[in-house]
Amino acid sequence: MMINRRSIVISVRLSRDEYRKYRSACGEAGVRSLSELARTAMHHLVTVRSGTPPVEDQLHDLRRQVQALTHEVEKIGREKRFPDHA
Repeated sequence: MMINRRSIVISVRLSRDEYRKYRSACGEAGVRSLSELARTAMHHLVTVRSGTPPVEDQLHDLRRQVQALTHEVEKIGREKRFPDHA
């Protein structure tokens, strides 16, 4: 597996509401950070415009979906174990 170092930084201004919405979307999408969410969204935008995504991109999307589902299943499990804290 090849590690692709990220050395270029971009800056994006957000309102407080946008920031909260995107931070919340990180958990829902199964990504660890706003940077990963932004990279995924930009990658998706470019891929959609070029047609069918390569297999690697489809696998990445599946992994992200599995992570999101895992997160939801764990959340449901916690709610079942501790119903008063849900």
